[in-house]
Amino acid sequence: MFITRFLSVLLIALVAAQGMAQDKGKKSNKANKGDKGNKDGVDDVVGAIWHYKLMRNGKVESGNFRVYQFEVFKGKEKIGAVKPKDNDETTLTITGFPELNGKATLHKVREKARVVKGTLVRPDGQKWEMEVEMKDR
Repeated sequence: MFITRFLSVLLIALVAAQGMAQDKGKKSNKANKGDKGNKDGVDDVVGAIWHYKLMRNGKVESGNFRVYQFEVFKGKEKIGAVKPKDNDETTLTITGFPELNGKATLHKVREKARVVKGTLVRPDGQKWEMEVEMKDR
């Protein structure tokens, strides 16, 4: 009888400990979200917000766009597409936003996990150095 009670109490303690560990894991996952790109800790974006910077002859242009399911959006309007080649290379094609129109092949920057760099070739042949960082997802 003592063994039965002891095993029952032990089982209850294990279940309670497991529940507390799961709660603690959920809290740490929320905290880790901010480290992975969700800067405000609130999942309020469909897709990922990318911040771009274009540089050419000392001139710099920058802004944001959103990527969701390999499509690029500025606001609610679809302006282009993303086509991943592999884990380190992606092709970005923009056709619906004059400031960004063109095609860029982007490569991951090893020092910064959320940064990719490459060259954007505009329809008129101009080549701009492009840096893109994932800000919020």
